Amino acid sequence: MSRLSRLDHLVYGTPDLEETVDRLERQTGVRAAFGGQHLGHGTRNALIALGPASYLEILGPDPEQPEPDEPRWLSIDDLEAPRLITWAATASPLAPLVEQAAARGIALGRVQPDRKSAG
Repeated sequence: MSRLSRLDHLVYGTPDLEETVDRLERQTGVRAAFGGQHLGHGTRNALIALGPASYLEILGPDPEQPEPDEPRWLSIDDLEAPRLITWAATASPLAPLVEQAAARGIALGRVQPDRKSAG
């Protein structure tokens, strides 16, 4: 039987990363740490730890990069306001877990490999 091992991270998309990081700090008292640029994809992120093994990824366009040839990840270009756009979890094995969820009427959305391990 498959099981969800742990929540890895939540992805909070935004049209303006700096503005969102500032707003979240005012609201929570926690300042997100700069995560990095996703070169060639036109995005960058900032991170807030949610626990020892989980985090919130704040993902937005990177104004220091040229416009990418393809739309940015996770429809970032379409966002008019910040919002939770997806999540990532660790599960093993994955395919049966997705099938079990679908059989219970839970649409998990498109399953993708982790960007970190996908190269």
